Amino acid sequence: MALTLKQKTIKVLTPILFPVVKLYWRILKPKTFGVKVIVEYDNQILMIRNSYGWKSWTFPGGRIEKGEKPVEAARREVLEETGLNLSDLTYVGQIVSTQEGNIDHIDIFYGLAQNSETVFCEFEIEEGKWFPKDMLPEMGPVGEEVWRVYIG
Repeated sequence: MALTLKQKTIKVLTPILFPVVKLYWRILKPKTFGVKVIVEYDNQILMIRNSYGWKSWTFPGGRIEKGEKPVEAARREVLEETGLNLSDLTYVGQIVSTQEGNIDHIDIFYGLAQNSETVFCEFEIEEGKWFPKDMLPEMGPVGEEVWRVYIG
């Protein structure tokens, strides 16, 4: 998948701007809203590593756009990041994370993929992989908390 000019610009600027955004979050502690989605196919869970931030294994997701419902954001983020179109999503719960300095309200969803064929967004996703449900990789703090909520 070829990158658009906007995506190329974001890819170049992200390593420069992300630390500035984190500093802003640490100073002003804004309230932000996002989603994470646990995607399953054939008893395997899809995990990603972003090209920015912690770069640890986590679940697909991102911020909720203005006027967007959390379930819509979850569906959009999975499609943008992985190429998977999830029709049915189940709400799992919510966590509040302050890992980056902001107060991030993260809605968690679960969805079954129809296949395992992924096309990762190369400017945002450094790596993506399916893992057996009982052999997930070491995750960052947010990923661990999302998984704890999911398994109850």
